Amino acid sequence: MPIIYARLLPQHATGESARCTHLVVLPANGALPSALVALCGMSFPPGVLENLPEIGGAPCTACLATPGPTPAGGPPVRRPSPHPRRGPAIPAGRTSAVGLRETRLVHRVPAHPLASVLDGRTVVITTCGVLGWLLRDEPPTTWPRCTSCHDTRRTPPAPE
Repeated sequence: MPIIYARLLPQHATGESARCTHLVVLPANGALPSALVALCGMSFPPGVLENLPEIGGAPCTACLATPGPTPAGGPPVRRPSPHPRRGPAIPAGRTSAVGLRETRLVHRVPAHPLASVLDGRTVVITTCGVLGWLLRDEPPTTWPRCTSCHDTRRTPPAPE
């Protein structure tokens, strides 16, 4: 079953935010139905959508959250979880990060942060929610500390 990307033509939309990209499943026989129905359930009459070669602009979140079609008689299509997975524990001594803009504002890193690699360096989500470069060593004491991360009243005690 082919899936196309489509969005409303400008003259049929009430604003640019209404022109989100929908995922439309076409019949397997290739015939165009009288109305196109997106995965989110919205139905569109002929002539109001433009076909896109690839997904562009803001996607329809309801289309993305809807499971795709299942092959005839086959098992349901499994999608990966939309939730990121926590990474392994950060090695001892690597508990600080600086913001991606490298402002030298030091942030605290949780024990099991959400982490990824960008440009060959580890990026983590810090305690206060900022994306930061994981530091290899302790930062200089002269660098300012993020008050949200380093507020001891808000930081839960370390597990024993």
